[in-house]
Amino acid sequence: MNRYKICTATADSLPLRKLLFFAMATLLFYTSGFSQREIPLNEEKVDSIIHSLDTLGTQAKKVKLLTSTAGQNRYTPVTRKLIDKALEISESANDYKLLAHSHYSLGNYHYFNSKTDSCLSSLDRASNYLKDVSDPLLEASVLSTRG
Repeated sequence: MNRYKICTATADSLPLRKLLFFAMATLLFYTSGFSQREIPLNEEKVDSIIHSLDTLGTQAKKVKLLTSTAGQNRYTPVTRKLIDKALEISESANDYKLLAHSHYSLGNYHYFNSKTDSCLSSLDRASNYLKDVSDPLLEASVLSTRG
């Protein structure tokens, strides 16, 4: 007279439950991958980003937007235009911290595109600018990338 069943699954239904669980997990994993996909960066989007820079207030915000967008897109060849614009803004502002960030971003661009000599050259320029400003996080990032 056992009132409670300890296990309701039979030997035949257990594999079916595992199969159903596996199918649901696969479906959820597959659909979550599509929801995280972004539209790849193209020339039109890059031009749009550059034209929208006037809406940002400071030179620092402009450089941050340009370099972070390049990094978020894994420094693909189309992002070079963003980095060049960040360098142009940094040079016109004559701000060593912005120049260091821009050259670090250019170094990452070269690194991701397998141009090690250019990468080291850009990272060296970033290090030189960091001698005159205090940015320990950027300095650590440069040293870490340099290896």
